[in-house]
Amino acid sequence: MDLKELSTTSVKLPDGQESSLLELLDDWAGRVLKLEEGAQTTGADELAGIREFVASLQVRDRLEQALSDEAESSVPALVKAADALYSAYTLRDDHKVLSKMDSGAPTEPWWWGRIPAGGPLAAEFSRQARKLR
Repeated sequence: MDLKELSTTSVKLPDGQESSLLELLDDWAGRVLKLEEGAQTTGADELAGIREFVASLQVRDRLEQALSDEAESSVPALVKAADALYSAYTLRDDHKVLSKMDSGAPTEPWWWGRIPAGGPLAAEFSRQARKLR
């Protein structure tokens, strides 16, 4: 799928609005870059950063759904690149912190089983893991 196809493929969002597949991909990539920059912080509300992280994973879910709705079976290279960066900036959630915090949180696809590897958000995940023991 090339850039033109990505920019002209419309995606229906959960709120009823529409976006292009490219805009959805851009949203995911931007969130991954914020993660790498350590820009996702905890703020005054200690769980705000984790909620923002979960919102990012939901963006990736919407992107996956939109891609599966397309006849094209291969994942665009730009999605693979953003996913590779996400994998590089995260580590496996061996302690299942997200699912312990919210029993309704998905554990699949693979991006739900990863948490930040460094920065303030990783520290918050560690704090939450200690609380949940």
